[in-house]
Amino acid sequence: MTGKKIGLVIGNNYKNSSRELQFAVDDARELKQILLDKNICEFDEVEELIDDTFINAGTKIEKILKSAKENALVFIYFSGHGQIDFSNELLLLFKDTRDECLLATSLSYNFIERCIRYPSSKSPKSVVIVLDCCYSGAAGTKGDDLAGVIKMTPGKGTIIITSTGSTGSQTAREDANLKHGVFTNFLIEGLKGGEPAGKDGYLYIDDLYEYIRKKMETYSPIAPPIPKFSANYQGKLVIGKSIKIIEEKKRLKIIEEKKRLKLLNEYRKTRQEWKSAGKQLELLDVSYEIGVNVLDKYIKNPLSLTDNENEIYSFLDNFYNNIFRYSTMAENIYFVYNGNPEIEFVRIPAGEFMMGSPEGEVGRYNYEGPVHKVTIKDPFHLGKYPVTQKQWIAVMGRCQYFSFEGPDLPVRLVSWDEVQDFIEKLNKIEGANIYRLPSEAEWEYACRAGTTTRFYFEDDELKLGDYAWYKNNSAYDEIRPVGQKKPNNWDLHDMHGNIWEWVKDKEHTNYEKAPDDGSAWEDGDSLNRIIRGGCCQAPADSCRSATRGGNLPKDRYSYVGFRLLKEL
Repeated sequence: MTGKKIGLVIGNNYKNSSRELQFAVDDARELKQILLDKNICEFDEVEELIDDTFINAGTKIEKILKSAKENALVFIYFSGHGQIDFSNELLLLFKDTRDECLLATSLSYNFIERCIRYPSSKSPKSVVIVLDCCYSGAAGTKGDDLAGVIKMTPGKGTIIITSTGSTGSQTAREDANLKHGVFTNFLIEGLKGGEPAGKDGYLYIDDLYEYIRKKMETYSPIAPPIPKFSANYQGKLVIGKSIKIIEEKKRLKIIEEKKRLKLLNEYRKTRQEWKSAGKQLELLDVSYEIGVNVLDKYIKNPLSLTDNENEIYSFLDNFYNNIFRYSTMAENIYFVYNGNPEIEFVRIPAGEFMMGSPEGEVGRYNYEGPVHKVTIKDPFHLGKYPVTQKQWIAVMGRCQYFSFEGPDLPVRLVSWDEVQDFIEKLNKIEGANIYRLPSEAEWEYACRAGTTTRFYFEDDELKLGDYAWYKNNSAYDEIRPVGQKKPNNWDLHDMHGNIWEWVKDKEHTNYEKAPDDGSAWEDGDSLNRIIRGGCCQAPADSCRSATRGGNLPKDRYSYVGFRLLKEL
């Protein structure tokens, strides 16, 4: 092995056995292609072991780790079955593993640690181990002290990421809808989409882990298998890059230069005209023409005549950025005036409904029950659509938490806490305390709109694409402008899919002792707040009327926004 970035992917489906898996081999092979992709990870060499023996796997691992050269990055991935022995040591199982003699016919993680520590190279190397198997959280730890295990490791250090950890389920999962192991699905998604990448366009391994962890918590919000990140490593390790972000930075630089030239040219022209007419430059008519859009706005700030174009640009740019916002993603630039958000509401009648999912509903989780009667005593207004980016900016004055992608796209990457700031400002604009998030009960009542089926149209998920943007019809997991899909019976759009929606309630493990009057359930020890509705990257089961999840109120998520309630 002579490359500086070296990979080994291991996938075991255990065909024709009681351990048979569906997607482990495909996961390994797809990950190999991503590691080799010049636009993502740029590995020099990646080998694969598919449905192989524990002896061949051990031989390959030892060879790679012992022969790694100066400043090499070694990446080893395993997808298959894991088991712990009598001393809680992790054992990796292969096609020739025999249950009656596990120690002799499986690969102990202790063997991998010894290979990492092998003092074959005087030069530093980095090692990343990724395990997608049951009990993988036991890898590399005695207790939780990773440093105590690998403190003798020569080189830069070792990072271990596992699909299970010290809390939640210790069982790794596959998902037929995702067509992957759940953990590896989000690993691949993070690498391919580049969403965890920083502003510099580079994807750091710890940011990738945080992306996977949050995705898995959303996928299974009640007692999910929590991935684990253990490191004895100095600094931050780059595992890949996001071409999308890097190219976008180049494009934004071009847009910024064009904007600068346009402002300066407008100033030069106006300045010359007014100077020739002997006028003072106290009223500047700035005309922005983008495509067919012409917006004339008057600046009533006195501006002295000056030849310092940098001063003029700074003034105009400051004005521009305080009055208008432009899209950093769309082909054309859209201007959004800072003013009335013009949110459209639908009147929701008072009534009763059965909240939660009944036992036997396809895709149901226990925390969606028990089914219980809720009485909504008073009618209310609910946003016809999720709050859009245009509406957010109209109230908040700027897109401080996200890149403005389009006026009619739902706002996202805003935390529950930040939504409260939005609501407070909107109430001040109206001069009345009438806006808030809906309670979880109000949200589900409005979503169902009188129905009792899995979705607000019926049970058949094959028709979901007519009503929602979800995983099966969203290329690259992209959010879409609101209102493009069919509404429910009460004319509410996007209650299924497109974007998860914050509601007022705290998260609870079930509906035992939940309020029956439609009010928000805000007591309890949980720190999380509830999200509802599913999103564009979620499978059909996660877009049902009863689906619920939970996130920390201070955190921002790429597919979480909100919908407003207006009290009557």
